[in-house]
Amino acid sequence: QSLASEGYANANYSWRDDAIFNLGGDPRTRQKSYGLLNARIGFAHEKTGLDFSVWAKNLLDKNYSYVVFENVVFDGGYSQFIGMERQIGADVKWSF
Repeated sequence: QSLASEGYANANYSWRDDAIFNLGGDPRTRQKSYGLLNARIGFAHEKTGLDFSVWAKNLLDKNYSYVVFENVVFDGGYSQFIGMERQIGADVKWSF
């Protein structure tokens, strides 16, 4: 009787260069360059159809803003949307 399991792993890295979010070039809207690393490792069992993996997003826990904009309520103020902090999780899939 064969166990027919297969392990797998993958990782991806994305880089964002320096950016200024204001068309006028306001340096207060500058986001310094950063890189994000995501990874997954797991195994799949062919006979049972089970697939188990653990994963991480933003593995290096980089702090970054994905948009910075002028706040119209507070004159001269700016708001920003912050990227997600490190996330770690697990998935179980069953194919039948």
